[in-house]
Amino acid sequence: MDQNAVCVTLSSPCPRSYVCIAMEALDQLLMACHCQSINLFVESFLKMVAKLLESEKPNLQILGTNSFVKFANIEEDTPSYHRSYDFFVSRFSEMCHSSYEDMEIRTK
Repeated sequence: MDQNAVCVTLSSPCPRSYVCIAMEALDQLLMACHCQSINLFVESFLKMVAKLLESEKPNLQILGTNSFVKFANIEEDTPSYHRSYDFFVSRFSEMCHSSYEDMEIRTK
């Protein structure tokens, strides 16, 4: 499933399980990539994670957060200075101040 398909699925009434399956597959690909080839995949991956974080649905935000954490824990041989993480810093800061009613979901 490519980035556009995931974005369409996020905005359509399709079951969220498709999004979960797609993100699980992408997480697995990300973990399997070797350092040299990871840069080819990261930009698309981060765009999809951003779409999940922009969702109003807490479960999709949690899915995006978990995927970002997996990505952040990957060690790269050389740092990539061209990537911008401003959106993620801003969005995670907003999520820290969430007023979502369910405390269990809010803390995830």
